[in-house]
Amino acid sequence: MADAVVLSPEQIAALLAQQAGRSGGASSSSSAPGPSSAGHLTQQQTSALVPDTFRKPPRFKSDLRLTQSFEPFYAGGSGTGNCTAILPVPLPASSSSSPSSTSTEERLLLLTTLDDLILVTDSFTGQVIARINHHGIPTQADPLGQPVEGDGDELAALTLSNVRWSPVSDVSGSTEDQGTAEIPSLRVQQTSATMVSATRALFLRFYSVTVTVAVPTAAHEGGNSQPVIRVEARLQRSITRAHEAAIVVLSASSSLSAALRRRAPTSGSNGEQHLQMLATGSSDGTVKVWDVAGGYCTHVLKGHGGVVSALAWDVFLPASGVSDAGKGKQKGEAGRGQRRINLFTGSVDGRVRWWNLLATASESSSTPGTSKGGIQQKPRQTLGTHVSVVRGLSVSADGRCLVTGARDRTMGIWRLQAAGAKRRESVPKDSTKLKKSKAAEDEEMEWKLVEAVNASESVECLGFLPSGSKLPARALQAVTQDLDVAMDGDVEGGNYHDTRSGKQQELFYSAGSSGKLRIWDFSRSQIIAVQPEDVGASPNAKLGGDDDEDEETRGVQEVHLTWSSGEESSGQPAGTQFVVVHADQTFAFRSCPFTFGDKAKLLAPLSLTKQMVGFNDQVTDVVLLSSAIKPEANGINKAPEVDTHLAIATNSHAVHVYTMPPAASSSDADAANCAHSVSLLRGHTNNVLCLDRSCDAGLIASGSKDRTCRLWAPLPRAYASVEVGWKCVGVAQGHAESVGAVALARRPAAPAEGHTGSPLSASPFLVTASSDRTVKVWDLTPLATSALENAEPARLRSLTTLKIHDKDINSVDVAPNNALLISGSQDRTAKVFTLTYSAPSKANGGAASASLKLLSTCKGHKRGVWCVRFSPVDKAFATASGDKTIKLWSLQDFTCVRTFEGHTNSVLRVDFIVAGMQLLSTASDGLVKLWNVKDEICAWTGDAHEEQVWSLAVTKDDKRVITVGADSMIRIWEDRTLEEQVEKQKKTSEEVQQEQQFSNFLVAKDYRNAIHLALNMNHPRRLLHLFSTVVSQRPGGDAAAAAGALLDSALTGSGAHMLSADAILRNAGVLPALNGSSNGHADANKAQEDAERLKDRQSITGLYSVDRIIATLPPLQLVQLLHHVRDWNTSTRTSDIAQSILHAILRFHTMENIIDAFESVQGKGLGGTTQSGKAGVNMSRDKFSKMVDASTMFESLLLYTERHYSRADRLLMEAAMLDFTLSSMTAVIGEEDEEVSTNEEMQTLQNGKAVSDASESDEDSDMDD
Repeated sequence: MADAVVLSPEQIAALLAQQAGRSGGASSSSSAPGPSSAGHLTQQQTSALVPDTFRKPPRFKSDLRLTQSFEPFYAGGSGTGNCTAILPVPLPASSSSSPSSTSTEERLLLLTTLDDLILVTDSFTGQVIARINHHGIPTQADPLGQPVEGDGDELAALTLSNVRWSPVSDVSGSTEDQGTAEIPSLRVQQTSATMVSATRALFLRFYSVTVTVAVPTAAHEGGNSQPVIRVEARLQRSITRAHEAAIVVLSASSSLSAALRRRAPTSGSNGEQHLQMLATGSSDGTVKVWDVAGGYCTHVLKGHGGVVSALAWDVFLPASGVSDAGKGKQKGEAGRGQRRINLFTGSVDGRVRWWNLLATASESSSTPGTSKGGIQQKPRQTLGTHVSVVRGLSVSADGRCLVTGARDRTMGIWRLQAAGAKRRESVPKDSTKLKKSKAAEDEEMEWKLVEAVNASESVECLGFLPSGSKLPARALQAVTQDLDVAMDGDVEGGNYHDTRSGKQQELFYSAGSSGKLRIWDFSRSQIIAVQPEDVGASPNAKLGGDDDEDEETRGVQEVHLTWSSGEESSGQPAGTQFVVVHADQTFAFRSCPFTFGDKAKLLAPLSLTKQMVGFNDQVTDVVLLSSAIKPEANGINKAPEVDTHLAIATNSHAVHVYTMPPAASSSDADAANCAHSVSLLRGHTNNVLCLDRSCDAGLIASGSKDRTCRLWAPLPRAYASVEVGWKCVGVAQGHAESVGAVALARRPAAPAEGHTGSPLSASPFLVTASSDRTVKVWDLTPLATSALENAEPARLRSLTTLKIHDKDINSVDVAPNNALLISGSQDRTAKVFTLTYSAPSKANGGAASASLKLLSTCKGHKRGVWCVRFSPVDKAFATASGDKTIKLWSLQDFTCVRTFEGHTNSVLRVDFIVAGMQLLSTASDGLVKLWNVKDEICAWTGDAHEEQVWSLAVTKDDKRVITVGADSMIRIWEDRTLEEQVEKQKKTSEEVQQEQQFSNFLVAKDYRNAIHLALNMNHPRRLLHLFSTVVSQRPGGDAAAAAGALLDSALTGSGAHMLSADAILRNAGVLPALNGSSNGHADANKAQEDAERLKDRQSITGLYSVDRIIATLPPLQLVQLLHHVRDWNTSTRTSDIAQSILHAILRFHTMENIIDAFESVQGKGLGGTTQSGKAGVNMSRDKFSKMVDASTMFESLLLYTERHYSRADRLLMEAAMLDFTLSSMTAVIGEEDEEVSTNEEMQTLQNGKAVSDASESDEDSDMDD
């Protein structure tokens, strides 16, 4: 009720009178005036506060449709394996540039593992766009789509290899996937890669992934200009039992990070070739090297002292004829310009091993490995400096610098140097006779430890920055004062350079258990940049907290360094940034403050530019917010028109604030300017349980298990950081147990003397309820005079404390006029209190006061009360209970006036919408229901959650509803009532026109168009009436004889079924022979009419034209007609028509054609009304495949046809017996009294007909059963 309108009783009565005059009266729950409003507003202020909802006739809602959803896409990795990957996808420019031009914008796609699925998420919108299962076929995500089925084998690791970008191309034509009209021109670009995944069941799967991006050209940007991204994946191969133990880590030689370190993002740039190899490490201490293209194992590396925990490649393969050896290289460095394939492995024994794969491959005469094994070798060198699990490994682009990190909180700085004298003496003497090869020079090199650095954290990730990276001087000055170190460098051209060495500066990053990203100078082993502190958390957030638990949740698991595929001539690749994956399933996008070459891009060092949450666990509460609050001239804050953010409470210590996505009907400009991002408001030391917002939607109150309530306010632009836009401004501490319910005042506070309106002065007081059975009222007036830039949040003062229930309090709510308080508890009662609040003034000595007095205790629920809400207009309130009901209570006599039943489990949340004339409820049954208050009818039910739906929130304009639940889903529904009414009216108009057209066709005897129209409308009853009319109007003739002739013609000749429809009719005598002649004495026209009449008389259906229509039906309509025939054949009243049509179908269509028709319509809807009963709703693929199953169809037809023939046989036998009886009676009695005999015979025939009718009725009853 944070968006409730403050109205006096007189204003409420006036509004009710207006509503009664416009819509026939409001809810009957309105009663006599209750407690008066505390204070009055002027008419001008009241007019400004009353929204358009009250000025216009309210419109009842009847349809909400799920349009958007934030679902979990990453639940956390294994702790040692890499379970995420980043795929940069360039967006083709929509301007009329050349197709070969390179784009400068990009989208980052997150590839993450979630149980047994791989999810592809668009980082810009936050929406899951594809799900890939073990078959590799992704199902494009849809809010209402069915979940993708996996094989149950949990994924353990994931990586990408060989990422390629194709040139931009122009495509003309229509896009069937978009369901839009013809689009004259699109600019399309494709990104392809090889994706490799490892599972717990020892499967190693290789996928081919293709991402297609289409953007309309500039000439057509007036329409939908948003890019359309489509992901396709194909399983290339699957290797079973790739290792003898669980696969822990994966690393590809041609990964994005390796290419970025060498600044060679595309194949062949810088004279370098790609090597598509994959290294896999398992828990049995074995590393295998695989050929990605061939899918076989090339090397098996053994000797590790335990689980393999880290892998790193050092690969350089120059193009043919390219070599920089001997060109200005110092002694001992020439070999580094030659081709090299090195692999570094780390394990839990704290050692790092160096493997030279190229030397082994050249010296060994073994054949290439197989899918189960390959060449075995020993490490070239073992580096030992750590005493715990090695997690970080990285090699510089030139292959001469190595950095290692472990969980023992140390890092090793290594350089490749010439080996000692002993190693040189071991070279054979005869080698001096020949020119020393480059491989021999490499054999003289070894890694030497330069320094062991204290990292002050468990190191999880390490990586070198792109070669030639430089730190801008301004960024350096911003961090040196925080680091408190002396920088031995110089500023040249705006960039920092190391003056202690003439070598090129090498920079690398590190991250670990502290959750912070740091940048180091390799040559000095010193930190030069660190990510800024979280300014959103209060300074005393750590009080009572657990540092170990914070490290466990905020620790870094993976770090990705990404860049755009654009040209590098601009100095820095567009989009260069870090993507940091934390242990609490958050993805932090941080700016990279470094430049390439001499061009500097001055960015804040490692500042947070974007944040995403992969998993929210149970979402227990949600409120809508606005970060732009402007005070009016009269000092009253005006409520915003649009909600800009939504805040949720989860099973975590932080409040998650999401950017509110634009509505589905919004313009492309709004969608393009609204990027998805999540802010984490940290300060609580235990899980957050409940949320509420102020009346201006600018202040958040959060209650937690840490027994405190915190208030959060949006930072003004002058103080706002890029990282956090919300700040803790107040703390209410005093409860003895968890704070489970909070409520802010619904009426804005008047500004204090000498102060103008402030976002912090919107609500004068706060009400909190706790598991200690007490409720407290807190004074918020000190916030109105406090400054947002204050470091310490204000300590709130409790005005009154009262024990109000015997069990836990689940919900509290404040009346729109701030005069009443209502509470709901597990003791099955709801209590109403008068709330008296006095703001600080001279009369009370500048001290605020508040008091609570019990008015009534409402009993009636059989289970605990989960939620209570005041009506924004009526003198009533609603309660939701665990007894599966919602009750509406009157504030006049506190009696229950309405009871809403329909949920099948506990009702957890209820709220008023549409000026209090409708209710929205959520429950543990996973359903969302919309109720009409006046008639207690459920107007709509939504089913999109798999578990309990804990909370809901409604936007200011009542057009969107947000529901959250225990399934970690955030569902956004939009009001489509008006669109549904327009669609219904349009459909009704079309149906009326089609019905009139159908009648016109019948009158004109245009049966061809009539049949096609009836099939298109999917009206089997009209079609049955048409066929019945045709049969009843058959010209004079023996239809049975015609049918018998047709049957005889079908049985004569083995090739009769291969004849055409006309040939079959000619052989049956329906059509005249080709050489036949007409009666010469008759008129030509009369002869033609006689011939047509003969055709109709001898046709199967009654008209020759209808036979021809059935013979030429297209596959879809043929299948439709067979379904209708199947339904008609189940009843004896319509079985004769069904048998006639079935006879015609089987005569004019071969069985091969019928089977082909069924196969051709697999996966297509039949249109019209589906099994769900709703028009225009497409059936699912499974349901429709069952509906059009040919075998089931003919089994049903055969079963009922046999019943009809059995009934006909019984009728013939009874008729023959009757005829025999009559003949015998005539022979015995004689013809003495012909009249008497005739009467008796007629009576007998009538009795026989009655018996036959009774038999048919019994048969119908049996069939219906």
